Amino acid sequence: MSKKIIRPVILASVALMLVASAMVCAAQPGAPSRVRLYEEYDAIDLWGPFALIATEPGAAGAEGMPLIGIADKEGHIAARAAWDGKGPKVSSDGRAWSVNLSADLDGRHVTYELTSTWDGSSKPVNGTMMLVLQETSGSGVGSEYIHKMRLAGLAGTVSEDGAEAVLSFASEADGKLPDFLIITAYEDSCEFAKGQMDISDKAIDFIEASSYTDTAKCADPDRIMAVNMTMVKVWSAEPALSLAKAMRNKGTSPDLCIIGSADKKTVNPGDTIEYTYHIFNAGMEEAMDIEANIPVPEGTELIPSSLSGTEGKVRLIPSREVIDIPSTSEVTRLAGKGIASMIWTPGRPLLPGGTFTVSFKVTI
Repeated sequence: MSKKIIRPVILASVALMLVASAMVCAAQPGAPSRVRLYEEYDAIDLWGPFALIATEPGAAGAEGMPLIGIADKEGHIAARAAWDGKGPKVSSDGRAWSVNLSADLDGRHVTYELTSTWDGSSKPVNGTMMLVLQETSGSGVGSEYIHKMRLAGLAGTVSEDGAEAVLSFASEADGKLPDFLIITAYEDSCEFAKGQMDISDKAIDFIEASSYTDTAKCADPDRIMAVNMTMVKVWSAEPALSLAKAMRNKGTSPDLCIIGSADKKTVNPGDTIEYTYHIFNAGMEEAMDIEANIPVPEGTELIPSSLSGTEGKVRLIPSREVIDIPSTSEVTRLAGKGIASMIWTPGRPLLPGGTFTVSFKVTI
């Protein structure tokens, strides 16, 4: 028997129709974990698997850990702002933390506060976190230098203009979407670059945020830099960067991306194939009344009882029979005869940074 090659379904094969609402949406719970020190990586945990790392690996313990590199206008390192080892101070609701840093610049002692605040009411589905570096000395010496802060993950990507970046952390579970940390510059206070370093015999990517010596754009004159972050689950860096741009530019509309894939590359007659589709909202407003027209590949037969994923409805074409997800256990196989496509309608709006998933099986 001959084998049939199955190629992943690409965006162009799926038609999307949506109606967008201007309604402000409430984010679902998703607060970052408590801040903690990674002794192995010399890093502070920021949000799940992502970390703020020391400017140089190998610092002994928390005290003296150089979290911020400080460079002159020519880019030469002038000093390193080290954590004093106290804290971090965490708010009673767990939504904010801060650590104190200090450095010697031109013989002057300069102090900083590094603060993280999580906002669960912001538009992205997992809320947003703002990371702020602020001088507390009151001298303004810090604003004369470029400050560099590194965020680490397994793989990093930076936009062409350096204004947005994403870090990925691949999921260990097969078939699961990887986590991406989306990073944008607040008030254009910094720019991003990608780098790589070896820590504990492991190569990791990092995103380095570099402040500007001109801090006039910041509302607070003592603020050195500020970044906004959110976490999403999506299939690649490209749609994550699209959301980053929408966050930075304060976009006011939804932006849907969709992708489909098959669990086999080659099959024989009689085999079963599972297709999975993901819809991601890379815009800054919730997407209402989503409908995705998903084809059933020619030469295959749909198994209606295999439909699963985000709660919603699937309308079979041409029979127009409607199947509820996840209540598919009573659906007979006969319902899949002669089906050419399906209209998938999720049961709720898709928030910014959110992903909906549907999967189904067919036989050859």
